Amino acid sequence: MESAIKLSARYGGWSLSLTSSGEPTADPEALTNALKIYKKCADQGAYFPNVNLFSNGILLGDEAFCNKYLDVWRELGLNNIALSIHDVEEQKQAKAYNIERYPEFEKIIQNIEKHGLGVRGTLLLRKNGIDNPSKYESAVKILFKKGITNITSWPIGNPDGSRSEFTPSRWNLFNIQRWL
Repeated sequence: MESAIKLSARYGGWSLSLTSSGEPTADPEALTNALKIYKKCADQGAYFPNVNLFSNGILLGDEAFCNKYLDVWRELGLNNIALSIHDVEEQKQAKAYNIERYPEFEKIIQNIEKHGLGVRGTLLLRKNGIDNPSKYESAVKILFKKGITNITSWPIGNPDGSRSEFTPSRWNLFNIQRWL
């Protein structure tokens, strides 16, 4: 990891994104260790102005969890948390993550911002979910009202980047892009 960070910085990398094949906050010690490696690299000149954590946000609704880890992670270089958003309604978000209850977005945002970190919403474009310009526009407006004003998005697909049965139609993706 140290070599990859240094090589990326050497060749003009401007952003470091921390993610996993699961939820990175589910193993906070591993995440802390990864940020310690980044901090060591940054102190040696391999610095990135944007260090992002991609998260489903579930544990970030827990104030005690945030109080225990977010200041530590910020001190190690983290400056933004990107929330993966399948739906702007917490009940549908819970269903997407197969949990009983998803924390209120406002609580997650409050917990993150209280520790001096930025929040970004990553709208996941999914067939029969947020999959056309009107649903996209509605989702953006709702997220703005909830306090998420930095929004990115991308379509659900296969790990190799190819389309899956959950990927919105090319026509709808084109129209969302046109709306943007």
